[in-house]
Amino acid sequence: MKIIKNTVEQAAPDAAKPLVIHHRLIYGVGPNKRLVPVGTGLLLGVGAHRFLITAAHVLDANEAGETDYCDLATYGQGETVVLNGESFRTAVPKGKTRFADRLDIGFLRLDDASAKQIGEDRFLSPANCDLDDTGRKHALYGALGYPACLNHDVEPDCTTPTIPSPFVYTTVLHPAEAYRKYGASQNTHLLLNFSQRKTRAAGGRKVKLPDLHGMSGGGLWRLIQAPTKSLAVGAPSLLGVVIEWHRGQDGGLLAARMSLVFEALRKVYPDLDPLLPKSGLADIDVDIEPS
Repeated sequence: MKIIKNTVEQAAPDAAKPLVIHHRLIYGVGPNKRLVPVGTGLLLGVGAHRFLITAAHVLDANEAGETDYCDLATYGQGETVVLNGESFRTAVPKGKTRFADRLDIGFLRLDDASAKQIGEDRFLSPANCDLDDTGRKHALYGALGYPACLNHDVEPDCTTPTIPSPFVYTTVLHPAEAYRKYGASQNTHLLLNFSQRKTRAAGGRKVKLPDLHGMSGGGLWRLIQAPTKSLAVGAPSLLGVVIEWHRGQDGGLLAARMSLVFEALRKVYPDLDPLLPKSGLADIDVDIEPS
């Protein structure tokens, strides 16, 4: 079995390469027009709608505070795309802060011009998602996003091309009992194991784990599945949206399942209900509000 595991570990970063186009680095735009990396977004198309999915606390960055960002922005095909469409996020529990929000998901609807600038082939569909994976044997999982430490600020007078630097963290899922520490459940979340020694670059080369702040809003994927008698190798599947990074023993990357994102979309856009699959794990109500 170790041979299979090692093969999967080495292949997973390569399997993640085609998935980068479905992710976007999100910048905060200050009054001085400097672009500052604040998080990651996922591109999703449902029917005629095009969305940027991210963590609610990334959308919170547009509210002022220490950063005082005027807008959020990302990039299209050579141009900056200001994210000024209607947006929604999970509501903060009464009397609490965003830190108490265990769902922490949000999305922004892109207008036709923004979606066209980004490119239609960049958008995932619900068919690319798996809502019920709780951790398969001989599978390797990965989180893909844009850590702030690997991406620099873009000054308003910058004339050289800026190339965002993505990062994929590959590992396995934690067992069910590890979720309780974070007030989460396998029915609503996924928890990637955390290890400084398990991160690999393309080709299986071990690399040092960077500071993962900025990965929030990125995708948690089942990257590769080693073939078994009952299960063939399939295409990578999007499972969730990264929302938290916990260090230390039993730490890891916590992601909200895509089933929560779909329930939030149903609440705001009821016409999309026939196009959005439902999870077989649990029926979850998502309290959503404009952002």
